[in-house]
Amino acid sequence: MEEEYRPIVGYEGRYGISKAGEIYSFVSNKTLKIQVNSAGYRIISLNDDAGNRCKRYVHVLVASTYLKKNGSRTSSGGSYQWRQI
Repeated sequence: MEEEYRPIVGYEGRYGISKAGEIYSFVSNKTLKIQVNSAGYRIISLNDDAGNRCKRYVHVLVASTYLKKNGSRTSSGGSYQWRQI
């Protein structure tokens, strides 16, 4: 089964991410290597169109790509829910 990669917000046309947290570069047509920081979080370095490099947490990228906001940050019951595909 082939992974579905959705564009990462802010990096559309350059990178995509799967639900499992794999990062794919549309520019080099490769799956990128993910690093683990000292706290145990998975991180990835992404370059924007201007060439600026920025490290991002993989779990935040997955959430912002595959989850949608559901109310305010202070609402009870969580503020995110899974998007239906």
